Amino acid sequence: MKYLKSLGLCSFLILLGLALVGCGRNNNDEDKADNGNGSDEEQLYTGTYELNKTFAFSGLEITLIDDITWTTIPNSNAVSELRGRTVAVIPITIKNTSTRVNRLNSQHVEIFSPNEEELEPVGWVFNVDISESIEPNETLITHLHVLYDGDGEYIVLFQNFSTTRILIPFEITR
Repeated sequence: MKYLKSLGLCSFLILLGLALVGCGRNNNDEDKADNGNGSDEEQLYTGTYELNKTFAFSGLEITLIDDITWTTIPNSNAVSELRGRTVAVIPITIKNTSTRVNRLNSQHVEIFSPNEEELEPVGWVFNVDISESIEPNETLITHLHVLYDGDGEYIVLFQNFSTTRILIPFEITR
């Protein structure tokens, strides 16, 4: 009889454990979004815009303005391989459309040359920070500095945690 009681208790505990595991939440549920067609695939919004066209990105409205000017990296402000390099300066407006203080994370911005090589960020050389905090409904007007790597089509890529990917292709001719 003692054997039957322990066998019954073991069976009960096993069934209870299986029931708890079966009712648990899938760890991937929070990483998935309903894409409108009934499947649980991650959404990736991709858009291509031109200069002077405003797009939404992470609670911000961003516009790169087609008014490119030129400058040179000063000898005193930069590491040796950047000294004297030509830089295209592109005005950029960043409006905070969220209800909290927000900013453009500079790590979500990549710039590619006509050779499809990622260019080194150089705004820091000119003490320009596109990542400044912006109050709700306020607009930051600043500049994006692009190392000149020959005439051709450059691309600015805004990418946010694999959910949003915005491409801004534009021509630079010196």
